[in-house]
Amino acid sequence: MKNSLELIEREKEGRNLTDGEIKTKIDYSVIYNDRCLRCQSNNFQSIVDSKLKIHSYTAYEVEYHSRKCRICGYNAFKDKPLNFRIRFNKWIGKYYWKKLK
Repeated sequence: MKNSLELIEREKEGRNLTDGEIKTKIDYSVIYNDRCLRCQSNNFQSIVDSKLKIHSYTAYEVEYHSRKCRICGYNAFKDKPLNFRIRFNKWIGKYYWKKLK
């Protein structure tokens, strides 16, 4: 928008930044890969759950690590999927990882 563009240009001149310097300061991997699926924030809390797996004569404990958004409280591993893409990624195990205890 015109007003936003003028504000950005004034700020850029005030800080003496070039377009190349601005692009190097932006970390695009954080912007696109590490966002909450519901509110798009990047503030997460790690959640660790333990489950006991029992087979014929043995038992072992498995830790499930997932992430919960601190802003909206959404956990893609535990909560209801928002759409088909999230449901599929949950099914293939993208939103959690396992560790034997």
